[in-house]
Amino acid sequence: MSGGAIIRSGSETVPGATGPDEVSWARRQIEQELSPSSRADAPCGVVSCHPSAAGRWPCAEASNPVTATTIATLAAIRLRDADGEGASALLLVNPHTDMTLSQPSVDEKGQGWGLDAEEMGWFVEQWVPDPDRRADPQVSPLFADLTGLPPTVVATAEHDPLRDDGEELALRLLSSGVTFEHCRLRGMVHGFMNLDDVSPAAARAGDDVLQRFARLLPRG
Repeated sequence: MSGGAIIRSGSETVPGATGPDEVSWARRQIEQELSPSSRADAPCGVVSCHPSAAGRWPCAEASNPVTATTIATLAAIRLRDADGEGASALLLVNPHTDMTLSQPSVDEKGQGWGLDAEEMGWFVEQWVPDPDRRADPQVSPLFADLTGLPPTVVATAEHDPLRDDGEELALRLLSSGVTFEHCRLRGMVHGFMNLDDVSPAAARAGDDVLQRFARLLPRG
């Protein structure tokens, strides 16, 4: 799994579990929300964040792997600006925050690490065909007002072309006064969350990210 999830205030609480049980619970909740039955009709659309439409656990998901975290962040901003309850937690794993693809790691890690710069460029072209719009805060959250976002876990992988997108986002969260944790995962690639069955190191990294996120969630 590589992507983002948002949890709305007042949603279901975490059972009294810690360690592996806590990780398992977090995985189940996120995977349930990102199942095919919960997807928006538009392949890269933000799931409606109004409680009556999205239910207790509104999340964002995209068939485009490069923009899934973009949509999660934009959905959290949308909740912040809407009337009613905002999001209470945000998880961003390998976030893509700059549709201009101008961060240094895009060139540094853009070939040979599982997610190529050329592939990312194709995905961006599908989602934002107009190059002049790619720095628009409505599609690139790195350039948006991040003030008032909920507590956030940002995970970046050393060998990910999108690493610096996440690094810059963490700096923006800091300057915006947002409570956040930044997990810098040495030796990991973009898709490390999908490698838990073949790589013990990736499994440990994924568990660490989910444990951190689970600690942000409401408890019953």
